[in-house]
Amino acid sequence: MKNTLLWVIGFFVLLGIYALLNYDFSAQKSIPKATETWGHKIKSAELNPETNTVAIVFDTNAVTTVSLGGDFPVMSVEHVDINFDGADDLMIVESAGAYNLSTRFVVNDISSKKFNPYNPFEKLLGVEGEGIVLGAVDFDMEQKTIRSFFKGRGLGDMFTVQYFTFKDGQWRYTGSEIQDMINFEQVMRTEGPATMYYIHTKTAYDIDTGATTTVTNTYFKSVDLGEMTEVSKSEVQKKGLVK
Repeated sequence: MKNTLLWVIGFFVLLGIYALLNYDFSAQKSIPKATETWGHKIKSAELNPETNTVAIVFDTNAVTTVSLGGDFPVMSVEHVDINFDGADDLMIVESAGAYNLSTRFVVNDISSKKFNPYNPFEKLLGVEGEGIVLGAVDFDMEQKTIRSFFKGRGLGDMFTVQYFTFKDGQWRYTGSEIQDMINFEQVMRTEGPATMYYIHTKTAYDIDTGATTTVTNTYFKSVDLGEMTEVSKSEVQKKGLVK
């Protein structure tokens, strides 16, 4: 009986030694540890839709959690340097209805070790920057440009596109394209509900002063939601749709 007990004890001792020899301690080292070193560059940003937060791991292995807030469901989060100060910020894309997205930013404030709300257009020249809301965004880091797109309705035949360029430490409004339907009720009475006329207005702004430089209007006609055909201004004027 005594020999059997000693054998059992010896077996478990050997089993413990074997487990220690084969344990992968490197797996523990891969877990990020919170440190006092706040990072400039973000290694990963993982969205938690249930808590509306983002878990951030910096290149220094410092970790933090950012509460996103906002009024719409968050669809995705990307890390970009929106103000070109060398620190990665967050671009937050939200659902804004059935067919649109909205985009906003929070910036990485190294001094306070916080992510703060950021309005890129607060100091826009020539336009009221506070009223600008970004839709679906194409952000080009190399060219320092933003293209924002909003649909006017699900078909995509009416829309607003806005263009911005970063220069001398601030974002500048450089242009817009707006396509809208022309006097739908009048067209429906004269040509029926299957015919639609559109005006496409393209505006360019001076990057340094914000002043309007050019405005170009183009007109289109569509039948049965088919391909749009460009028409002359005189044609829509004869129909009394524009002056």
